Amino acid sequence: MDDQAICGVAMLTDHHAHWLPPALLTALVARDDPPLARQDGADWTFTAALRPRHLPVHAYDLQARDALLARLGIDRQMLSLSPLWNIDRQPLDVALPLVRLFNDATIAAAQTGHRYGAFAAVPTVDVAAACRDLIRVGETGAAAGVVLPACELTTRTRADRWAPLFAIAAERRLRVFVHPGFDGSPPAAASSTMTAVASARVFGVEPQHQLGLAMLTLCHEGWLDDYPGLEVQFANLGGSFPFLLERLHRMVQDDGRDDRDHQARRNILVDSASLGPAAIDCARRMLGASRVVFGTDMPLFDAQCAVDTWRAEPVESTQADHPNPSRSGGEAITGQAEKFTGRPADQTQDVRRGGSGNSSENLDPGQLAHVPVESRGEVATVPGMLDDDQAVGESAGARLEQGHR
Repeated sequence: MDDQAICGVAMLTDHHAHWLPPALLTALVARDDPPLARQDGADWTFTAALRPRHLPVHAYDLQARDALLARLGIDRQMLSLSPLWNIDRQPLDVALPLVRLFNDATIAAAQTGHRYGAFAAVPTVDVAAACRDLIRVGETGAAAGVVLPACELTTRTRADRWAPLFAIAAERRLRVFVHPGFDGSPPAAASSTMTAVASARVFGVEPQHQLGLAMLTLCHEGWLDDYPGLEVQFANLGGSFPFLLERLHRMVQDDGRDDRDHQARRNILVDSASLGPAAIDCARRMLGASRVVFGTDMPLFDAQCAVDTWRAEPVESTQADHPNPSRSGGEAITGQAEKFTGRPADQTQDVRRGGSGNSSENLDPGQLAHVPVESRGEVATVPGMLDDDQAVGESAGARLEQGHR
C-alpha cells in the first residue's frame, strides 16, 4: 500500500506498539507469579505487575489486529515486547526461552507480508546472552531493531555495560528502542491494591524521568558519540528531557560553559505514544518535527485516540509557524526508513519537506544545551547545525528490501 491514503489521509507507521504472541501466553500459563497468563476458553488474562488484565483480541491475534489497523489508517506497525511486563528481567533460564518465543513469532510476522516490523527482545539480566540472541535474530534479516529498558541507560556506568549490544546494533543497522522498564522487580506498591495516586507515580511520572535520564546520558552527555550511524528511538517523547532542554541550556549559559563539541545527530527519534497534543507540540518545537514519530502504545492505550491526537493541528501554532509534514508517522528521517515503512526510501514521504535551515526541525538534542540559542517567534533555533540532509544507514533499505516487501 505504497503511500496509499484513506479518504485522502496519509497512512501511518506506528513505531511503538506491543503484542503477546499466543505461544508466549501459553508459556506464561505455567507460572505462578507475575508475569503470568490465564486462559478461559478463547479469552486471555495477563498479569504483569498489577492486577490481572483481560486482553483484547488484538493484543495476541494479528488477524484481528490487521482489521483494526486498517480501520485506523495504520499501514505498518513495529511490534515489541514491553519491558514494563518484566519478562526480560526474569532469571536467565526463565527469560531467555520467553524472549525467544516472542522473537520467533515476531520475526515470522515481519517476514509475512508488509504490515509488521520487529523489535527484538533480549534478556536484560545477562548482557552476553542478550548479545548472542540479538545476533541470532539479526541473522534472519527481518529484525528492524532491539528494545532496551531505559533504566539500563540512566547513567554512563549503566550504559557502558550495554556497549557490546550497541556495537552489534550499529554494525547490523538495527534501531535501539529505549522504553521504560523496571529497575529490578516491580515496586512493592505495584500490587492489585495499588491506588490511583500510587499508579500515577509508578507508571505515570517515574518512567518519564527514567526516559529523561536515559536521553540525558545518551544524547546530552555524548555517550552515543561512539556510534555515529546508530539510530535510537526514545519512547513517550523522550520523557522529561525535551521539556527541560531550555533549562539545561540556561544552566550552561549562566555558568559560562560552552566547551562541548558534540557531533550533530540526525538519527535520534522520540515517539508520541500515550502523550497528548500539547506534549507532542513541545517535542516538535524542541527537537524538531522530523524527530517525532507516531506511536500508539497499543494494546495498553487507545489507538484511536493516538491517531486522532497525531493528526490534530499543533497546539497554539499553525502550519506556517511550525511545518509538520510528518503526519504519516515520521518514517523518513533516515535511510533506514524501509525497515519501518516497508517501502523503498525513494517512495517514502520526506518528513523534512517544507522545513527551513532555521526551523526547529534542525535542532539537535546532543548540542542544544551547548550552543547559543536564538528565538524566532515561539520556535527555538540553533544556527549552523545539521547543515546537510544526508541520512545515516543508507544501505539498510536495500539490505532489507526482500524481507519487508
